[in-house]
Amino acid sequence: MLLRRAAVLLCSTFYILQACSFSAGAQADPKQVLNDASTALARVKTAAVELKFGSGASLAGFSVVSASGKVKLPGDSDTTIKARQSSDSLIELEVVTLQDHVYLKLPFLGWSDLTGQTTAIPSVGAMFDLQKGLPAVMPKGRSLSTQGSETVDGKDCWKIAAVYTATQVAQAIQPLSPAGDIQTTLWVGKDDHLLRKAFLRGALFQAGKNTSLEVRLHNFNANFDIVKPPIQ
Repeated sequence: MLLRRAAVLLCSTFYILQACSFSAGAQADPKQVLNDASTALARVKTAAVELKFGSGASLAGFSVVSASGKVKLPGDSDTTIKARQSSDSLIELEVVTLQDHVYLKLPFLGWSDLTGQTTAIPSVGAMFDLQKGLPAVMPKGRSLSTQGSETVDGKDCWKIAAVYTATQVAQAIQPLSPAGDIQTTLWVGKDDHLLRKAFLRGALFQAGKNTSLEVRLHNFNANFDIVKPPIQ
């Protein structure tokens, strides 16, 4: 009887350990994670955005270093872009999109209304566009894999690897103009399914010149307004 009880106890312990091991090591379905992320991002009303460019990023003749801003959907945003004219000169440009108007602030020149002349002016708000932005593009990734989980800004996230076409990336993130497929890693919140971070690498601006871009999204649904800049 004692031996039988010991055998039962050992078997029970084995199955419990196996179950715990399976639970701890279970990986999320990457396609489902990106589908959920698309749905969650489509519901966002406001967000803060940070972009950090690797070497070789360019915009209107400037070497772009970073961009940060806030977005109030469906179409308002305020973005500060840091760029270099030369190896030593760092300048800041600010772009405000508000009620179908686009305003640009250049160093020493103040604000200008560029409405109607805006084809070369990027908007971080385009990332949230339901038809062409991240909500539309994220579920279309290929070669999907779950690479475990990591913490981003205090949030436990699934880490998903994916490949996107040049067209998909260009329409989702301005001012990118990729040549060829882009390797992408995305960090998606386990609880709220919101995209917290993305890292893209490849020929993001022109063929034969690989660079990188880190995107961070945070302060979702915070209360703020985008105000019209003072036009001289």
